[in-house]
Amino acid sequence: TLAAEMPIDLLVVSNHADKFAKHIRPLAIPTRYVEWNGSDMEQHLRKADVVIVPNSLDAFSICKSSNRTVLSLSQGTPVVATATPALMELRTCIELDDFVGGLRRYLTDPVRARNHVERAQDLIEKLYGRETIAKLWTNVLKTAISNTKQNEPGSQPELIVAMHLPQDIDLARPLLAAAEQQGLRCEIWSNIAAFRRWPQLATWVRESDYNWSIFPDD
Repeated sequence: TLAAEMPIDLLVVSNHADKFAKHIRPLAIPTRYVEWNGSDMEQHLRKADVVIVPNSLDAFSICKSSNRTVLSLSQGTPVVATATPALMELRTCIELDDFVGGLRRYLTDPVRARNHVERAQDLIEKLYGRETIAKLWTNVLKTAISNTKQNEPGSQPELIVAMHLPQDIDLARPLLAAAEQQGLRCEIWSNIAAFRRWPQLATWVRESDYNWSIFPDD
C-alpha cells in the first residue's frame, strides 16, 4: 500500500532466510534480507527511517520484552508495533496496531517522528536506565539472600547466571560483581550451542574467575 505512494525499501533482519524467501521476497517491492547478529543490529536500526516490530500474539510471542522497540528508539528511530503488554509503558511514543497509518505518519511527518523518539528516550531512561535496573537487581539479590537465610539458616546463598547471548555479558558482569559484594557464591551456566555460535561469549566465560559449567543443548 505505501509503496504505491512513496519509494519503499524493506530490510528484514532475522535468522529465518527460508521464511523470508517464501513470504517476503515475492512481494512487489524492493526487499533485502540480513542475517541477525548482535554486533550489527544498532547500525541497521540507526540507518532505518522506521522500525516495524510485529508480534503474532501467540502464547510464546506475547510475553516478549520491549527490548527490540527500546533498542530502536534508543538509536533514534521511531517504531510501529503490535500492541503487547510489554509495550504499554511506551504507548504514548510509538504507533501501535496501525501499521499502514503509523508508517505513513512517520514517513511523511519527520517532526512527529522526532518528537516521539525524543519523548521515548526520556521515558526509556526512567524505565530502563542503569540506575533503575541496578536498583531492581539489587533488590532481587537482597531478597534472595534474606529468604535463604530465613529458610535455610547457615547456608550460603548461590547465584547462577545463565548465559546464552553475547549481550548477556553486559548484564552479567556488574550483576556478578554486586552479588559477590553481597556475599553470594556465583556460578555461570551456558550450553554448547551458545559457545559455538558466539565465540566472544566463550572467551569471556573462560577468562572470568567464576566457576562455570557448560551443558548439552537439551
